[in-house]
Amino acid sequence: MSYAIDRIQDMYLPSDGANLAQKQLAIALNNRYIMSCYWIGYERLGIGNLNKAPLNNPSVRRERPFATLLMSYLELCKGCHEFARSLYPHDPIIHWLDVVLEFKESFIEYSIKSRQDPDLGLYQWLALQRQLYKRLENRKNPFSESCPFFFNLIATSCRLAEKNKIFDVKFWVPFLRAFREYYKHVQEKGVGVMYISGDRLLQTARGKPRSLRQPKTTRDVKDEKLAEYYCLRQLESKSGKRFKV
Repeated sequence: MSYAIDRIQDMYLPSDGANLAQKQLAIALNNRYIMSCYWIGYERLGIGNLNKAPLNNPSVRRERPFATLLMSYLELCKGCHEFARSLYPHDPIIHWLDVVLEFKESFIEYSIKSRQDPDLGLYQWLALQRQLYKRLENRKNPFSESCPFFFNLIATSCRLAEKNKIFDVKFWVPFLRAFREYYKHVQEKGVGVMYISGDRLLQTARGKPRSLRQPKTTRDVKDEKLAEYYCLRQLESKSGKRFKV
């Protein structure tokens, strides 16, 4: 588990062709996984105190439903290992790590492509989550084979949930609950949404878009590539502190 938590926190950045705003968004999304790992460490390893930093930090608290969703994938891996060992013969944590890393990369790449309009992007996302949930409720796999680890996990889980009552109650129903609670949390809390406008990363705050503050070190740097380097390094230095077991 310790190794998996450490790997989940590794920084993933888009290809070299990405502009500064796209890289900034990727760093911000990477931070969600770092903050989620505090909750995974708390829930699975008993590390941390709810009344002390970092778990009492409002930004970290907001990521608890997302962390719960990630942990529900681990439970599905455990269930598949128990009831379909020929397909999932190895340690469930190994399968879980493959699923989460693949999901993380796909999530960041999709976000970079889709976040061009803050309202449209959020409404589309919520509508999509409701559609996905309805299909999952009917034990249908709504996900793309472009993410084979994740696709196969859900496909196997759907078949097991349909045929095996124990798997359905112990693993599938808690996954559905975590999936629904996560997108309901995003909908109800109305958290600010980051989106890309040209080469700038903006964030909605109280209904109005604002530009994310640029690091001061870039003001006196005339070379564009060097300015981008300073900007990204400063963003990374301010990113969430890695959870260490």
